[in-house]
Amino acid sequence: MATLTQTAKQVKIMINVVLACTIIFIGYRIVVKIFQGLQTFTPTPIVPDNLLGKISFPTFSTVDIDSKVTYTLDLIDSDLPTSPKIMPVYTKIPYTVGLLSPERAKEIAKNYNYDPEQYNEITSTKYQWTDLNLPRNITIDLTTRNFEINYDYKKDPSVFTQTTFRSQQNASTKAIQILNRGKSLPDDINSGKQITTLMTWKNEQFTEATDYDTKNSAKIYFQRQDITIIDENEKENVYPAVGDTPDKGPIYMEISSSPEQNKDILKLTFNYYSVDTTKSGTYYIKSASEAWQEIQLGKGNVVFFDAPTGKTYSEIAIKRVYLAYFDQTVKQDYLQPIWVFVGEAKLNDKSRAIYISYLTAVTDDWIEKNEAVDEVSN
Repeated sequence: MATLTQTAKQVKIMINVVLACTIIFIGYRIVVKIFQGLQTFTPTPIVPDNLLGKISFPTFSTVDIDSKVTYTLDLIDSDLPTSPKIMPVYTKIPYTVGLLSPERAKEIAKNYNYDPEQYNEITSTKYQWTDLNLPRNITIDLTTRNFEINYDYKKDPSVFTQTTFRSQQNASTKAIQILNRGKSLPDDINSGKQITTLMTWKNEQFTEATDYDTKNSAKIYFQRQDITIIDENEKENVYPAVGDTPDKGPIYMEISSSPEQNKDILKLTFNYYSVDTTKSGTYYIKSASEAWQEIQLGKGNVVFFDAPTGKTYSEIAIKRVYLAYFDQTVKQDYLQPIWVFVGEAKLNDKSRAIYISYLTAVTDDWIEKNEAVDEVSN
């Protein structure tokens, strides 16, 4: 049987062992932290591969503004955003016209309840199907498999007289169901955002619905899911995929609240191109400061400006700046990063106009200098 003296010695030894182990563990953690700190502050340099060669200049849909306007920064955030030095550019999967192209187009038409054999060849690469019983048609481009559906609701306003949408989510859910029904809902669209506006049809025109209006229709833009990339500092960054303006996307729908399948699509414009994530290249990106300098020089591509005709202005204050990927709706080769500048102009009647401008983010030495853009009216 151990004496009190022996027990005390054993307890003392155990305490010393625990203390020693604790000191060793703390020392180990300190060394690890120091090593990790050195790794964080001395990252391995990354050089872009430029694998896709020069990138074509995007097709921006632009509007005119006064070329003499000046720009100022009045950011909601205090500073211009930081950005990675390098970002990937992705390729779009091209389609080619082949022997099976007409059959694939017929399948799309059939999915939307058109007789696949009743069509007209508008051109050698564009077919149109017309419903014999309802004022609707679908036009399909064989080269891209993109299509457009139109319903002449002025000839059949009964599409607006049955039920109403309870909420934006209610309308979005119906739009998703329609695309699923037509087998036209790509995964990266299904995982993306829907931008929905509830509308009312009255006096033979659409207006945005108020709380007191009958919400018998809706407009929905579908955007591709956000692009998530890991930068050169191993930081995860998420970038939105924006269309011709930040609130647009490659798929656009106008739907009615009618429960009848062939009467619920008023308009469907499908301009979607798949992205091949296995074929990409990395490129140096302009910093926010460099992009801002170009905006000041008038090099921005203005995609939205809602100043009424006749209103004057002299200055545009930039409120927000961010990186995004441009998901243009015309035939395209790349999904590439752009800088987005959002601001406002103070007009001569003291009202304000919203300003949005796009600027290529890849450095100019890797952009093809074809700056032709598609100008649209304001």
